[in-house]
Amino acid sequence: MNNEEQQFLNDLDKRLWNAADRLRSNVNPSDYMHVVLPTVGTCPSGTQPVYRLFNNRPDANHRYTIDKAVRDQMVAQGWIAEGDGADAVAMCAPTT
Repeated sequence: MNNEEQQFLNDLDKRLWNAADRLRSNVNPSDYMHVVLPTVGTCPSGTQPVYRLFNNRPDANHRYTIDKAVRDQMVAQGWIAEGDGADAVAMCAPTT
C-alpha cells in the first residue's frame, strides 16, 4: 500500500468515527441496548443467549454469536468462550 492509499484509509477511518459519534449523540442507549445478563447461564423468557469468544492473542479480539454451533466450532479452533454457566452465555438479547 502506498502513502496516498494509506492516507485515504486514515481519513476515511476518522470520518467514519466522527459520523458514528454524531449518531450516538442523537440516540439514547435504551433505544438500542436491550440485553440482560444471564442467571447461571440461563436467559429469561423472550431472550436468547449471546456467546462471546476471545482469541487469546496479543492483538486481543472478541467475537459474538447467537449460534451455539458457531461458538462450538470457534472453541474447537482455539477461541475461548467467555460467559456464565455451563454454556458460557455472555448476555441475553431479545428474540424479536
